[in-house]
Amino acid sequence: MSGQSLLLDTYAAQFTTHTGFNHQLIRSRYKAMRPFFSGNSCLEMGCADGGMTRYLSRDFTDIVAVDGSPVMLNRLRQAVEAPNLLIVESELEHLRLDRKFSNVVVAHVLEHVQNPVQVLRVAYEHLLPDGQVFITVPNGLSLHRKLGKAMGLISVETALTAADLQIGHRRVYVWDTLRADVAAAGLVPIHEEGVFLKPFTNEQMELLATRYPTILTGLEALGKQIPDLASELLIIAAQTLGPGTGKHK
Repeated sequence: MSGQSLLLDTYAAQFTTHTGFNHQLIRSRYKAMRPFFSGNSCLEMGCADGGMTRYLSRDFTDIVAVDGSPVMLNRLRQAVEAPNLLIVESELEHLRLDRKFSNVVVAHVLEHVQNPVQVLRVAYEHLLPDGQVFITVPNGLSLHRKLGKAMGLISVETALTAADLQIGHRRVYVWDTLRADVAAAGLVPIHEEGVFLKPFTNEQMELLATRYPTILTGLEALGKQIPDLASELLIIAAQTLGPGTGKHK
């Protein structure tokens, strides 16, 4: 096991993607991506313990989920049983599969890895000519980060906080830096969208949602309407401008 895998296993103890407000965010990013899926094959790079995999396995007849953490993958096997799912243990920068996919999902991965452009190049290499890469990252200029700065909790919105470091974040993205990494990997954005408007921390949002669950619907809609302040940034990219953004079959 590599040092990177051991580090991932350490972070695995910090969170789960199957419960709580973290799962709500996963569901929201999945709902934002799903209308643009095409074809029947999907590669999920950085599947963690399968919070997103559970949804993707229902959409595609052929799905491969990859992660560098054996602990995460064991949790995935326990959480998601699907005959169409192949689970692969690999560091994402070194992934080499002898096939290509219609859809490659790189959701909340780039902020964690040592070389995000290399990860996106690997995604490019595993993409069919008419396929698409779905990339999401936390927004460094989100409303809740701006509120944190206004309260004096952080000096700048894009600072790495203690919470970031605890779950292994190496960097914070804004639209320009995300677009730059996408371009450096040879990919061309064909759609951009904000995902969810999160005014407060995950812990505070969970308390709010417990008492007022319908508020989540409104905040999900506002993420699309005010993408610059959204909790997450979504870019759908292709190898060229050729492929359109088709509906899932």
